[in-house]
Amino acid sequence: MHCVRKSLFYGILFLVVLCLTVVSCAQPVDGSKLPSSLTLQELSHSRSSLVAWSSELEQASSGSEKKIAVSPSVALTPQTIVAVEQEAKPVFPSLPGFTTLDTSALDGQTLYLLKAFCENMEGTKSRWNSSESFMQADRAYALVVFLYDFENLALSYGLNPASSSVVQSYYLGTPFVSDTIVQCPVRLVFSDSESHTADILVWLSKENATVKISRLTWL
Repeated sequence: MHCVRKSLFYGILFLVVLCLTVVSCAQPVDGSKLPSSLTLQELSHSRSSLVAWSSELEQASSGSEKKIAVSPSVALTPQTIVAVEQEAKPVFPSLPGFTTLDTSALDGQTLYLLKAFCENMEGTKSRWNSSESFMQADRAYALVVFLYDFENLALSYGLNPASSSVVQSYYLGTPFVSDTIVQCPVRLVFSDSESHTADILVWLSKENATVKISRLTWL
């Protein structure tokens, strides 16, 4: 009976040693990094320090955080956030009976020509004629016809373009722009006491890569 117990004791001891050996092999530890005598708790901490744990997942969005500027007096709601995030479109003034004053569709050359033409119209009759250089070569007659009608209109308001300026200001409206032509509405404001206006449409197109006026019509 004594021999049986002794055999059973050694058998159990052998199984314990075998289990400890298997666990130890499953997670090898560099003995050079451990002190010679360790408790189980110290051994556990040492093993943990040797494991390369994966870092926490970063947030899904790696871009810079979008900041929303809202006045403290405005309640922050989903509708408010949507309104703030929407791209604000520029607002242009408009004139009654005319159009919006948005010339952003005009290129620099076309805008320069239109302003130069209108500035000539702000002068006396002799200066009007200098706008002939803005016309296409075969369209000079269009300027002559327009100036004839414009002079008669100024005279009807009691103004004399031969001796004084009859236009005090001008406005450029929103143009129609295509690949071949530009149509820009222009309002000329007379210098009479009632500030009468003349609305015209200036037609422009390119001639030998240079923008020129092809027609002048009334609106």
